[in-house]
Amino acid sequence: MIASELILKLLKSGVILKLDNENLIVEAPSGIIDADLIEELKTKKAEIIELLKLKQRNTDYYQIEKSVLKATYKLSPAQLRLFLLQEIQTESTAYNIPFMIPVDFEVNVCKISQIFEKLIHRHESLRTGFELENGTPVQRIHDSVEFSIEEFFFDSCTEKGWKEKFIQCFDLSKPPLLRVALATVDENEKLLMIDMHHIISDGVSHAILEREFRALYSGEALSPLKLQYRDYSEWQQ
Repeated sequence: MIASELILKLLKSGVILKLDNENLIVEAPSGIIDADLIEELKTKKAEIIELLKLKQRNTDYYQIEKSVLKATYKLSPAQLRLFLLQEIQTESTAYNIPFMIPVDFEVNVCKISQIFEKLIHRHESLRTGFELENGTPVQRIHDSVEFSIEEFFFDSCTEKGWKEKFIQCFDLSKPPLLRVALATVDENEKLLMIDMHHIISDGVSHAILEREFRALYSGEALSPLKLQYRDYSEWQQ
């Protein structure tokens, strides 16, 4: 096995390879490194070090700076595409991205609402509206927005009906482009239903939102955000 193949094999197994000056540092989950692999690492050590050095030299980083505070900001190309598509069909829900979080925690509707208010304050995207300014699409970040949690009660036989009731079209000019509901299914199962417009979210955003919600619900503190989406969209321009 050549050195590059060995590196790829190790990375896929969760092994972290680092350089400390000329020393190769290997951090691996328990049980991954056996005697054969140790021997192979020793044999290929010099080649691995050279490959890691090459990677360091060839890695370019682009520093995104904080943008200047303004009343409105230009849209990123991705935002502009979604804005125009939604404007063509203002009543469409094609660009809604609904998902559900199983409720495996003690339910406190007031606490859930407070946490989402914290998340809306934390993430400017959740306070962003999209409008035309002199004929040009722009994004406006609001200082505060109105938010409330809906509650639904239904049985599993009427799943299609409650989905249609919950998933509604968004007015892009009126944030938050986020809707949250606590659903009780068959009187015992509970789900946290969340619907967001694709112009402010994607699959990665969903994962971040759920992770931060669970962290705050369990009493953890979140590190401050260094950048917001507007910083990225301004940098892109």
